[in-house]
Amino acid sequence: MARLDTQVLLSHVLKVDRSFLFAYPERLLSPEQARQFLALLERREQGEPVAYLVGHQEFYGREFVVDKRVLIPPSHGLRQNCLSRLRCVHVGECLMTDEHLWWPISAPAVESFLSPLP
Repeated sequence: MARLDTQVLLSHVLKVDRSFLFAYPERLLSPEQARQFLALLERREQGEPVAYLVGHQEFYGREFVVDKRVLIPPSHGLRQNCLSRLRCVHVGECLMTDEHLWWPISAPAVESFLSPLP
């Protein structure tokens, strides 16, 4: 799990801004907060998006309410879906297929797409 995910979940449980976590690292959780935090971590480990867990998502400086009606594709699923549709004729000539549509993709774009995620 990413450090940012953990920080967002912890700040949600404490009802504080993320900057508070850095300013007061000695802050202790109450038993109820600890239970809530561990439950959220478990749900996140199961693949549930952080935005679903906290009920909102920042986008270009604006906060949006998020619930299960908002589609948030998992990044690894999106990547796997794209990889499964990638067909290389030979080096430098790759095509991405989406049913009847074909898009040429440059070799550097494919290489960057296939490189490991940070």
